[in-house]
Amino acid sequence: MVHNSAWNPDRAFDAVRLGLAELGAPLPRGRVGMVLSTLVSLVTGLIVGRTHLGFGTARGRARDRYRLQAVLCDIATFALSMRMRRAMRATMSLRALYPINRLGPGREYAQHMAGLGVIADVAGRAKLANHLFDRAYAVAGDIGDPQLVAYVEWKRGAGSHLSGRDDESQVWSRVLIEHERWLELGDYLTGVSTVCMQYFKRGCTAEAEAWYQRARARLGPGAEAEGPRSARSGSSSPPSGAGPRRRPPGSRRCAGSCGPTRRTRCS
Repeated sequence: MVHNSAWNPDRAFDAVRLGLAELGAPLPRGRVGMVLSTLVSLVTGLIVGRTHLGFGTARGRARDRYRLQAVLCDIATFALSMRMRRAMRATMSLRALYPINRLGPGREYAQHMAGLGVIADVAGRAKLANHLFDRAYAVAGDIGDPQLVAYVEWKRGAGSHLSGRDDESQVWSRVLIEHERWLELGDYLTGVSTVCMQYFKRGCTAEAEAWYQRARARLGPGAEAEGPRSARSGSSSPPSGAGPRRRPPGSRRCAGSCGPTRRTRCS
């Protein structure tokens, strides 16, 4: 996470590779070995998840090992996202299926299930994606962690947008409003920038400006705007009055229904 925070994803992924090797789950260097070992991990993970044989039964040092594998895979997916290595990012998510199923419901399980939901969404499997998101949401809710719930819903919004079935980012807009208090600053700003861009592309400059001002209010003076955090801390609650600000001169408001939570049609 230190390397990711410093925007050095290559060193972060190298550290993940080293860590997985020390845990007895090395990443093969060759493409064939990577594909075969990922398929084995995926199939065994699916078997455990479907049959519940070994699901959530890891104990002691084995449990610690699986948890570390899941954490390292999560760090790797972030680093690979920064490098735009989508295929390898998906590979690391698929490799995490076996360890999270051995761990059973918990933080790592919810995080990776949400990540797999994004992959399913992008692959055009909307029904499967919704099932994975709902499963992750239920686990996060059972844990009682609002930050984790917000993270899962943020992933749902990201998947819906990236898949093209919500090209106006209405799902993401709803998530940003409902879970603003609990979202990590970097995730929040990423979502807001996407929503702003969608409004801007449709010529809704007033709405784009409103979201921009909302993000500025959340950022606050002296806050860090870049770099992921090692833990998702919900200590940054939105300041009062963080809603839409005054309309800038010459801006255009979409006719009828261009609010941040409603479907927009610009003429």
